[in-house]
Amino acid sequence: MVPQSFIRLWLSFIYLVLLHGFWRFVFLLFQSSELDADQWPLYFKSFWVGAHLDAVIASYFLVPVLLSIFWLHYFIGSPRYGQVLRIYLAIVTAIISTLSLIDVYFFLEFNTHINILTRQANVLRIESIQFLWIEYPVLKILGSVSLLTWLGFLLMRFVDGRMGSQPSRWYGQIASALISVVMLISTLRGGWQERPIDWGYAIFSDDNLSNQVAMNGIFVLGRSVIELTSEANLRKSLTYVSTEAALKDTRAMIRGDNEIFVDDTSMKRKFISADLTTPNIVLVILESHVGEFCGYINPAEAGVTPVLDSLARNGIAFTQCIANGQRSAFGIGSILMSWPTLPGLPLISQIESTQHAPCLANTLERVGYRNIFLYGGLSQFDNMKGFALANGFDEVIDRDVLPDQPGTMWGMYDHYVFDYAKKLLDETDKPLQITLFTTTNHQPWDFPENYKERVGEFSHEKFRGGAVHKTMKYVDTVLGEFMDTARSAPWFDNTIFIFVSDHGLTVHRENFEDLRNGLIPLVFYAPQILDEPKRITQPVSQIDIVPTLLGMIGYPEAFEAMGRNVLAHDNGYASRITNDFMVWYDGDNLLTEILGQSSTARLINDFTTMDMTPISNESREMVELRNRYHSYLQTAFTQFKAFGK
Repeated sequence: MVPQSFIRLWLSFIYLVLLHGFWRFVFLLFQSSELDADQWPLYFKSFWVGAHLDAVIASYFLVPVLLSIFWLHYFIGSPRYGQVLRIYLAIVTAIISTLSLIDVYFFLEFNTHINILTRQANVLRIESIQFLWIEYPVLKILGSVSLLTWLGFLLMRFVDGRMGSQPSRWYGQIASALISVVMLISTLRGGWQERPIDWGYAIFSDDNLSNQVAMNGIFVLGRSVIELTSEANLRKSLTYVSTEAALKDTRAMIRGDNEIFVDDTSMKRKFISADLTTPNIVLVILESHVGEFCGYINPAEAGVTPVLDSLARNGIAFTQCIANGQRSAFGIGSILMSWPTLPGLPLISQIESTQHAPCLANTLERVGYRNIFLYGGLSQFDNMKGFALANGFDEVIDRDVLPDQPGTMWGMYDHYVFDYAKKLLDETDKPLQITLFTTTNHQPWDFPENYKERVGEFSHEKFRGGAVHKTMKYVDTVLGEFMDTARSAPWFDNTIFIFVSDHGLTVHRENFEDLRNGLIPLVFYAPQILDEPKRITQPVSQIDIVPTLLGMIGYPEAFEAMGRNVLAHDNGYASRITNDFMVWYDGDNLLTEILGQSSTARLINDFTTMDMTPISNESREMVELRNRYHSYLQTAFTQFKAFGK
């Protein structure tokens, strides 16, 4: 017989999920003026999508119940514990109902779900409290919450009365407890995928209201509290000078000769003279491609990436491109947003990115582009799908959408994804931007059997026994097949191809923070559009891709970015952050700093061997280097936190 403790726990779970569903319905009713009759199927789907986030919140509230119910149920008896549980659930009902009602009015006022980041500076001011009392029906809200809490209590008492009192064996309690632990961990994570689901899970359609209905306001609030907690010391640590002084210095570093800033308070700028063209854009983000293994960067590795090397010789090739972060989520954020990695959470999962943060897609959308994010794995991973759909991508095509094909745990093999990209380009009737993120060059470093003869053996390599070399060679071979078919397509001459890695790998293990671990390939290729091949040896990073691309196509509108059009500058720099370890690569100078601690600067004599000469902490070079980086980081942080406000 199933123990009553198990039944009580999961009936409580169902009750809390249904309670969230009720408030989602209330939220929908409050948006009645915005409802579109044609979108009702999506509104109904919002309840199913949102239930996954509801289950996460319900599970957090039930952790104390899980920790107590099985042993207390056994020792003090079912009726007494039932009374305790009813009181606890009544309190939870009041909390959920209060926050949900606040979320309804918060959304009406600010067009975003309740989060502490949006109004943190004003929430406790007397003026704000007086405004809330005057403008909102506070007493009606409290009365509604009280009524719903009482009805919930009566419902739970009725259900409890129907259960009766039946003793259970100790081994049944233990077995039920173990099963419940596994089930609750699953619902806490939102499933057994690699990482727990994020707010992006609710961004499931191109209809903004449907997405907002699916969003759980309490989930967003909790996410913002976690984010704010991690920022409490970060904001203080990244404040070096006045905000105005940091912004002025940073704008002077970034602005090109053909650019003007459009206001005095942001990074929004535009090109002075611009003649728009709208070629197709294929941005290929190469998973874990190591710069040191690319032949055009390191001739000793000429056998690993012959196709990319050929494209580099005939395009614009960057030999000193540094990844801004150390994981895919950080790389994708820097590439698509043109924003440096900051200490803390990836930018693409932070609350500020929920709606229309600076992004390549919503920038190109303004001049008529269709934008597609194409990925052979599951795009909920690292919040990629939610970020993309919230910020201008018309469609996310991933393993759930693509025809089923073999692959690794991370996604289908890359040649299937490139074939699909070719199909999209063949069928497009308007300018198309495709961001294609590969997956195969990733542990377990496996690739299809029918490519192994062409890839060859790299067993003599020390790094991971040549496994990375082989999967990089596989991806390069696939890239060659894609480019061969593309050259015969009618759209080829009117397409800009960009190839860049999301991050490097720890090739130099003797020093985890060795800058060469962040060295990645970056190549622009468009033989009929770009004037002539170039080889650029100055430091650049992933954030420079978007401004450089916009300069190439003569983008006429204002855009917001922290990167530079590197074709309009003779010098370069790059910021790289891994956890709280910060690196500023400026010309031939390397500044390293642990956040909030002392800095060290060195002159790089030879990048390939990392032969360096220390720079004195008291020298003018050290002071200028540190001041430039501090202004840059402070501006990146304060400007990012201002999105949507």
